[in-house]
Amino acid sequence: MAEKSKVEQLKERFAQQARAGIPFNPVDGVDIKGANVERLKVGMETFGWKDYRFVTAEQARANGWTVPAKANTVRITTRNAANGSVGEKTLYNASNVRGMPSLEAMLAMSDEALLKMRGEDVEAEAPEAQQSVAEPEADTPAPAGGEVEDDVVIGPAPGPERSVALVQDAEPEGVTDLFLGEPVGELDSPVEQVATADVANRPDVAPAQAAPTEPAVEADFAVMAPYWLDGLHNYEGIELARQVNQLIEAEKLAKNKAAIATLLSSYPDSRSLGVDIVARSKYLNDPHLKANTAEPTQLLGGELVRDKEGAYRPTAGGLAVLQDKGTSLVLKNKTEQAYRGAMELALAKGWKAIELKGKPKMLAQAWLEAQMMGLQVVNYTPTEQDRERLAQRMAEEVRKREAAAARAEALTPETVEVRPVVDATGKEVMATVKYTVARTGTHTEPSNAANDPEVTTPFDEPVVTRTVTRVDGLVRDDVVAGVTKVAARGVGYAGQARSAIAASLVDHEVDAAMDEVRAEQTAIVDLEKGARLVAHGAAPYDHNPKNKASYFVTVESESGQSRTVWGKDLERSLSAAGAQPGDVVSLIQGGREPVEVEVEGPDGTKDWKTAHRVNWNTAVLSRAAEVAQEPTVDVASSGLFLGPVVRVEEGRIAQKAGRDPNKLVWHDISKLQGKVPGVGDWAEINYSGGVGQVKEQQSAQELAR
Repeated sequence: MAEKSKVEQLKERFAQQARAGIPFNPVDGVDIKGANVERLKVGMETFGWKDYRFVTAEQARANGWTVPAKANTVRITTRNAANGSVGEKTLYNASNVRGMPSLEAMLAMSDEALLKMRGEDVEAEAPEAQQSVAEPEADTPAPAGGEVEDDVVIGPAPGPERSVALVQDAEPEGVTDLFLGEPVGELDSPVEQVATADVANRPDVAPAQAAPTEPAVEADFAVMAPYWLDGLHNYEGIELARQVNQLIEAEKLAKNKAAIATLLSSYPDSRSLGVDIVARSKYLNDPHLKANTAEPTQLLGGELVRDKEGAYRPTAGGLAVLQDKGTSLVLKNKTEQAYRGAMELALAKGWKAIELKGKPKMLAQAWLEAQMMGLQVVNYTPTEQDRERLAQRMAEEVRKREAAAARAEALTPETVEVRPVVDATGKEVMATVKYTVARTGTHTEPSNAANDPEVTTPFDEPVVTRTVTRVDGLVRDDVVAGVTKVAARGVGYAGQARSAIAASLVDHEVDAAMDEVRAEQTAIVDLEKGARLVAHGAAPYDHNPKNKASYFVTVESESGQSRTVWGKDLERSLSAAGAQPGDVVSLIQGGREPVEVEVEGPDGTKDWKTAHRVNWNTAVLSRAAEVAQEPTVDVASSGLFLGPVVRVEEGRIAQKAGRDPNKLVWHDISKLQGKVPGVGDWAEINYSGGVGQVKEQQSAQELAR
């Protein structure tokens, strides 16, 4: 196989990164890695971007693209390789860059155009730009496997070739399947076919009796490859594992792990395909291999069935319309059924982007069906006529859905049932369930139904029910379809015998809604009763950068449930109460006051509008509880007291009395006459009629002299 050109490798890299959901810069030669990838993904989620491509403002200007002044950006960190200094780079998402071609258009660019976009020199011997779909030349021999020139071949869009530098005796580390998190290798070469009879003659595979001895192990071993590799069906790895396991069984190596490792090392692709030694029971019981979802037994709801050779034929019989070759799909005829079945099978294999091979005039329908199924075609450039057909097809699908909904609504009026229920607080509320029963099959009135009620037309399709459930006026569930499916064969249109079905459905919906209501009521944090203050501060409302500035308070109940409330007045209320994180606080809405706020109209003009702001009252309950827990003290009102003053607080002074150092006598300052002594002063206080007379004393220093 000829080595791929630089531009072909770039295009493959673009397609694979977009398919894997990894942000990248198609104009820059430096890959985005590490924390910068996560930063860009967070930006995509925050701003709702769907395009994984990012460029700088300078790169946009160099290509004649424009960036709006108010476009959202994400900053990433950069490191200077020469001096190690760290800087920042501002990136714009491709969806905000006007004039930037779509990913599909980039993948269809000529070599010269793509290199020019990246600011690179065009190679002097660069081949002419290829057509979007390569046609086989006249002298090209027919492809193997029975495929003929007119067959359409569909395969996954190729990813870049990667070298896997792993020592054969070492366990693969750090290579992980993007979807399943299983340790695997990378896919880069086909399965090597090995005959069972050749194993005994291999110099690198010792016979079972001469294999290095290991401690006796009761468990048998096998080899296994991950079912999914980079999100795609690992057909080649699974086939390689199957062949090696046949050799292990034929040579009776199941109990000799060292011999199996030696055998596996003779397959250079085993590591890149993720093939590893496992317990035989794990291989036999692997749920992915058992389910084998990438090779469904039926397609299109049972219209096509799969045979042992991987061919799909109509259920009624006939010639194969589609052949599954593991890493490619071959269409044996050009019917719409074959195209739709191929796209459904491609999705089952995890292919998000596909490559088409065949004559261009045969591939327009394949592109159309791929678009209808949400698949990207990386090597076919649709014509204007193709795009018009796609628009017509999508409009036709919308009309079909609307017509089906109208027929169902005309045949099945809505029914509303009301049930009294009790919530978690003991309050009785009303639950309502509004439902419709729509038959998906067609109905024909019998000619003699009026004379013979037993003669009715059966409905072959199941009954599909739509429900809207409310509890105390609040919508709790709104399911369009799929709530329940009940066989309706033998139930006529006139009979409408579904009372038991409806009663069971209503019971189920009410129970599910009330479970949700009670769970919310038991989990909600009562702000008035008090909860621990976890955090507070200024932030955009609901922590969404697109919203206006507000103030939040997050509290947590004793059971660990948290709740966040928003309001600009919360800042003032918490500050006035002196609340700090860790305090148990009570938050009570204290009414609303009118305020003037600036709003922006649809035409961009700004105006002032009267709104109402909630006032909040905050109380620190934990502080009040501490004060309440302090022991009450008696305040003197009669008698003579001599001794030093040891404490002064909140309008009171404490005087040490007697020999007990912990015994204090408290005096209310408002009931004292004379100079109030301070801490450390000797005091003589004599009460008469509830008023204490303070006698002036010499200071302790004077007494000491």
